[in-house]
Order: sequence, then structure tokens, then C-alpha cells
Amino acid sequence: ELNAESEKRKRHIYDEIIKKKLGDSITLPEKPLSTEYIPYSGGVEPDLLHLPTDDDPVNTDGTSMFVKPITDYWIHSEVSLPQGEEMKSVNVVGRSKDADGSVIGTYDDDPHLNTMLYNALQCFTMLY
Repeated sequence: ELNAESEKRKRHIYDEIIKKKLGDSITLPEKPLSTEYIPYSGGVEPDLLHLPTDDDPVNTDGTSMFVKPITDYWIHSEVSLPQGEEMKSVNVVGRSKDADGSVIGTYDDDPHLNTMLYNALQCFTMLY
């Protein structure tokens, strides 16, 4: 089937079209390729981009919607904690809370003064 005359003719035509458009290793194309960017639209208008109108969106309690506290960056991360003479890898799963549901500890920009407590899991056991 690959050696049939009709298939050879198809491949030859295909090769000639490519050579005419892009050239080959010895000759360059007859005219240079355009470097102008023309975005593809497909004949369909793109959907309009709807941006929020509020410049500083906040939740009902007054906290910013898009800015996470720095303390939340620890959640879902893997950290190494000293356990006796060894370092154990644990996954931080959330902030520790007391019986009333309040977060235990206070945040401070200085990591040495930060007293926030987190729940961490290692091999499906809770570490404190």
C-alpha cells in the first residue's frame, strides 16, 4: 500500500507544498514568513471578562477576601519537627482551637514570638 503509485503521488504533493511554504535544508522559502501576530478567533466573539467592581472586597466580618493571613500558609505544608533525638516529618492540617473554638496562640511577625499552635498528622496520629 505504501508503494502504490497513488500513495507516492500524495506524499510527493505533500512534500512539495511543505517545501514551497517553508523551504528545505538548502533553499529558503520564496517569501519570508510573516512575523505579525494575528490572534485566532474562529469567527466567535470571546466572552467578556467580568471583573469585580469593588476595589477592596471584604467578607461580612470585615476581613479581606483575597488576602490570607500569614499563619494560613503553614496549613497543608509538610514540616520537620524534633521528636526526641530524631526529626519527624508531619503534615500541618489546621490551627489548634480550644473548647470554645477560639484559636490557641497569637500571631507575631517575629517567628520567635509567634505562639500559634497547629494540628499536625504523622502516620494518622495527632501530634501536639
